[in-house]
Amino acid sequence: MKDLLDEQKILSAIISPLKDQMVEYLQDKLDNIDLETQSASQSVVEAMYVTRGLEAEITFSVKEPGKISGTQIVDVRSHNREGNRVQSHQREYVDQRVFKLPDGEYITSETIPDAIIEDTIKKALDEGIPDLT
Repeated sequence: MKDLLDEQKILSAIISPLKDQMVEYLQDKLDNIDLETQSASQSVVEAMYVTRGLEAEITFSVKEPGKISGTQIVDVRSHNREGNRVQSHQREYVDQRVFKLPDGEYITSETIPDAIIEDTIKKALDEGIPDLT
């Protein structure tokens, strides 16, 4: 039993700084989502880890998605609305943004949508975290 406790202490000593570096890396990726002329407040990323014997699991969560600030101007094509023809025009979104989600749907939001956050984190983890030394 003593050997197992020592192994868990060693694993925790490795995992804790790794978790912190991963949070910093993911935080940077979320803070640099391309919003063109708009910006977003910093998203709050948290992580926790659990060790079981010689295995460890790190779980990430975003407690606060970044809040959008600034103006986005979107060109709207001519279309029919309730049987009436609407001419092309521009629409202005203040402290909101139209996002295209990974599934192709569009959403207007005051914060970075969960689907964008999840996709950004997945891509960042797929890329691999550079130089964790």
